[in-house]
Amino acid sequence: MAIPAQAVEREAASPKGLGTAIDELFKPFGDVELEMPPREPMSEPPRFD
Repeated sequence: MAIPAQAVEREAASPKGLGTAIDELFKPFGDVELEMPPREPMSEPPRFD
């Protein structure tokens, strides 16, 4: 199978972090405001007596 010349000749994209890539992908959709649930006391861990 031959590899198209375009795939071999194109320059590699500049490296960027995963967070930056996700931000660029979803930026056109706008921000999302999520309501934080209230904190509750931590439950007791299970006992294995």
